[in-house]
Amino acid sequence: MAISVAWYDDTQTIVQWVFPAHWTWTDYDEAQAASNALLASVDYTVDIIGDLTASSGLPPMALTTYKNTLRRSVDNTGLIVLVGGSFFIKTMVSALKAVVPSTTPGTDFAFADTVEAAEALIRQRQAARQ
Repeated sequence: MAISVAWYDDTQTIVQWVFPAHWTWTDYDEAQAASNALLASVDYTVDIIGDLTASSGLPPMALTTYKNTLRRSVDNTGLIVLVGGSFFIKTMVSALKAVVPSTTPGTDFAFADTVEAAEALIRQRQAARQ
């Protein structure tokens, strides 16, 4: 099953990814291409909500594979808030932050327990940018 990617709301300042229970890195690549197309359609920073609440975990080789996908992140990628991330996912994100410069698009992460809390974090960041 594919990862769903769409504008979160009509303001087109947030893209939401909804992960199914089981997904692959091919699904991720397709989602990233769809997300990048949305981000490329605007000339401002766009934040991302990654809803992992239904996801059962990460596919194999997560750290290496994600690090390689960063080359495809577009420059106007903002804060990525992961919802429902497991302890393993949080550990992988911490490891990624340790090996990749924080100025690299696609590496500014936060975590939230709900989509609503993720939106609130993003709205705070958006207000600080202005």
